Amino acid sequence: MFADNNRISWLQMRCQFLLAALGVGLLWGIPGFTGREGAVGILIGGALLACWSGILRRQMTVFRDPIRYFGKTCAWLLAGIWESYLVLTGGWLVAKVGHLAGEYLVSGVPETMLSLAFVFAALGGSHHVQARGRLAQTSWAIVAWLGGILLLLAGKPLGTVTGGQQPEPAAFDWMLSVKNAGKYVAYGSGIGLIAWLMVQVRTGKEEKKKEGLALAVGQLSLWFLAGALLLTANFGTDAPNMDTCPILEVMAGVEIPGGFLRRVDLIFLSILLFSLTFLLGSIFFYSSYVAERVSVTISRIPAAILCLIFGTVGETQWAWSRYYPELLWKIYLPLFLVITVCAGWARRRSYGER
Repeated sequence: MFADNNRISWLQMRCQFLLAALGVGLLWGIPGFTGREGAVGILIGGALLACWSGILRRQMTVFRDPIRYFGKTCAWLLAGIWESYLVLTGGWLVAKVGHLAGEYLVSGVPETMLSLAFVFAALGGSHHVQARGRLAQTSWAIVAWLGGILLLLAGKPLGTVTGGQQPEPAAFDWMLSVKNAGKYVAYGSGIGLIAWLMVQVRTGKEEKKKEGLALAVGQLSLWFLAGALLLTANFGTDAPNMDTCPILEVMAGVEIPGGFLRRVDLIFLSILLFSLTFLLGSIFFYSSYVAERVSVTISRIPAAILCLIFGTVGETQWAWSRYYPELLWKIYLPLFLVITVCAGWARRRSYGER
């Protein structure tokens, strides 16, 4: 049963999280996590993100009314930090998808036009909380089944490395695993936004045992682990240095029994593009939603325009988007952790005043 009163269920929230994160992780995240150290980094980082999501779940009451807990100025500042994160992430995504579509789907078409089409497709999504929840719940089941089957087919013929260097047996590097875990947490630092979004979720006694996103974080980490293992088996440690998209190169070698589908990579890319479109639509939607939490009314259009500018104007899509992971690691991850600590302090202070 779907939620009433502009609320959604925890299942729908988890499906939104999984659907939005799957495409970007498989296309551009997992190449940096090949090898044994990368796999362990995903597992450790996933556990840390699951714990973080549990802490954020307890802070939901703070972000239900951030002005009350932080004051108007601080609440606007926190919302501004998140708005900047959403816009920069959207700009990076627009640039990456424009380049990806030009390389794999429509050659000869300017990337700016492809990026513009991507933005319009994302804007075409629903701007209603319940409708987005229903779309994610229905779509995730289809995406998971189709994507899972194709990954299994890609894993069937695994053997020795087919490209790149054959990894030499070496001592396990725990420091590299810890570094990979930190990088995984930085890539997933956007989970901090969940504290703002959980206020959408319907609460009730029947939902008590199913609250939170820890299960979804674990499920998503298993998807990324499977993808990273595929890349390691096919390309060794060279996947991060490839000019093309490694996971699509793996899919290009998949053969369906009977030979009736010869471009499995395009089918897989279509699935991931749907995930990316949902992610960009979520960025537009939640840029408006976060503003509403601090009593500022704004549509999705300004965020869409800014994302398009950052992703297409001149050479900025490559001038700054190459440094996007560094922005996450050095700026946004520390900021989001500080916000989490401050929200915990505000929550404790409110209980003390009572």
